[in-house]
Formats: sequence, structure tokens, C-alpha cells
Amino acid sequence: VRDKKTGKVVTMTFDDAKNGRFSFSAQGDDGKTASLEVGAGADQLPSWVPAYPGAKVEGTFAMKGNGDQGNGGSFGFSTSDAADKVISFYQDKCKELGLDVKMTTHTNEGGMIVAADRGETRTLQAIVSSSSGMTKVQVIYGMKK
Repeated sequence: VRDKKTGKVVTMTFDDAKNGRFSFSAQGDDGKTASLEVGAGADQLPSWVPAYPGAKVEGTFAMKGNGDQGNGGSFGFSTSDAADKVISFYQDKCKELGLDVKMTTHTNEGGMIVAADRGETRTLQAIVSSSSGMTKVQVIYGMKK
């Protein structure tokens, strides 16, 4: 798709839409390219992002670029494990990864953990909620270059 005013082109790929995936990419004024992927295939997590064992991933979103800003994304999953167990898993994994836990909240239905390394080049948030015997989790991650 070409912007009539600026002449800039945004490329959209729907070839894999039948498989639940689509992507966009565009080039900025500085010549750097950024892309957005949603759905199948976007769930290729960076090696430092912990995936919860045995969980079923339900939605993925990833942003990537070749500029100096970095990349990030999010994914959701559900598990039959208790919310406290999921929060403890992410607290332990963050510490193993050298991320400082900046904030942890707990409610009757779940909670949240926010962590980052000392330079805040890697950040991780896990938002956890329970309902009807299932625990739903949304993980958001980012990495600055």
C-alpha cells in the first residue's frame, strides 16, 4: 500500500492468513525497516523470554526492527495451575535471568510481576488472572538494542 501524500510503501502479507498469521513492514525516513507479525509464527520467543511449562499459547504479537530501538512482543496462554504458582515461576525465572523484580502485586484472582535488568535493556511483565478454574496469563517483553 502506497501513501499518496508521502509516497511511502507499507507491505502487508496475508498469504498465511488462512493459517492465522499476517504481517506488515514499512521503511522509515531514516531507511530503517520495522515489521509487525501477528498470529502463527510470531510465537518464536527470544531465547531469554521464559515460556510457562505445559501452557497452551493462545495469542501472539511480535514487533521487530533493524533500528536502534530494539524489539518486543506479547503472548498469552492459559493453564490449570494456580495464579500464585505462575507468578512464582516468573519471579524465579526473572531472577535466574538477572532481571530485577521491580513490582509484584497479588489479588484474590491473580496478580502482576514487572521486571527489568539493571540498564532496562530487557523488560518483562506477566499479568495473571484466574476464573472458573483456569489461569490466564499475558506476558509482555521488550529488548532495547
